[in-house]
Amino acid sequence: MKRLIGVTTLLLLSFALFSLSVVPLEIEQPYDSIESLYYANFGPSLAQNQEDWVAKTRIQLLTVGPGEDLYAWFGHTALIVTQTNGRKIMYDWGIFDDTKEGFYRDFAFGKMYYRVSVSDALWRIEDSIAEGRDVRIVDLNLDPSAQFALIDFLYHEIGPTGRTYLYHFYDDNCATRVRDILDKATGGQFKAWAKSREGTSLRSTALPYMAHDPLLGLGLNLLQSWRIDKPTTLWDEMYLPETLHQAVLDFTLADGQHFGINNTVLNEGSLSPPKHDFLTIDALFFVGLIASMVLIILGLYLPRFTSLLYGLLFIALALVGTLLFVLMVGTNMNVTYWNLNILFINPLLFCVAFRPKKQGKVLLFGLGSMIVLLALELLNAPFHQDATLLIALLLPIYLSRAAFQGRTEIKQ
Repeated sequence: MKRLIGVTTLLLLSFALFSLSVVPLEIEQPYDSIESLYYANFGPSLAQNQEDWVAKTRIQLLTVGPGEDLYAWFGHTALIVTQTNGRKIMYDWGIFDDTKEGFYRDFAFGKMYYRVSVSDALWRIEDSIAEGRDVRIVDLNLDPSAQFALIDFLYHEIGPTGRTYLYHFYDDNCATRVRDILDKATGGQFKAWAKSREGTSLRSTALPYMAHDPLLGLGLNLLQSWRIDKPTTLWDEMYLPETLHQAVLDFTLADGQHFGINNTVLNEGSLSPPKHDFLTIDALFFVGLIASMVLIILGLYLPRFTSLLYGLLFIALALVGTLLFVLMVGTNMNVTYWNLNILFINPLLFCVAFRPKKQGKVLLFGLGSMIVLLALELLNAPFHQDATLLIALLLPIYLSRAAFQGRTEIKQ
């Protein structure tokens, strides 16, 4: 009966945590391009001199592959306008200062502002090549009216001084802003086509870009909630620059012409892809199983040392759970709200580390939560969160800890 009461208490406490996971007040968006695009006229009638002018211009989509730094993991997108005098101007929605104090903190808390800038395209391209990144460029096949309107929109909307906007990794970034502009230039054809193509989920599309740093990638995966597990379409997945690039190449306009033409590789990146992908269920389960077996064996011969190792491990998990709780209740990053991982990675794990005799209820609740989440994932329930990677790693360790403490109590 006491065990049942304890588990029920933990369950109620968890619900209390979720009740705090609410959307805080919205931060003002200083530059909403969707609103600007809504009122823009992308089908003006052109005079002969305007058509002649457009014929001497060109619009291209620039795609830069992933880089080594965290902010460069997912690549970059920009638009390049070649003017009548041959000068190439880049319109870039991804300018920020990574040396600014609190850069990653602001990013995590959903308070990161990016700049839209206008610069010379050639030196920006050379800079990406010097970093050893893939650099590709494709011409956009637009009718003269749409091309004239797009260039006019970029020139007057952004201007020589640039603009500032509130960044969101999935919903409002350098690729989504370009995607929305391209859709407007095609009269909505691009979005209708992309919406008709099923995707997977935001989580599954992001994971491959995290493979070269599995530990950090696993941490980022842990801190994001079920909101990135909802079914997606190709339109949603074009938050990734490389996905947007391929979509432009695949899309065919209503008149049967390809939207993206003359795909050119300016540089093949020298950055080596990861040799092993550890962000898989099999790999993480193997790591968790080996770790639990080592701890069990150590527990047979060095119980005090093993108890210390378990304590340190669960202190680390409790600290991560504390960070998870803070992100759930105190940020403007909506992908951290209502995170179901809090059910088995939370501040209550400090009890497991410091009060091993009182750990049973916490471990039992954590193990039960893992099993329920796995069941929801397997059943593809309407409300589920893909926590399989974390569960594959932690389930064997939680079980070994419960077995170790049970054996210790029997000896006592």
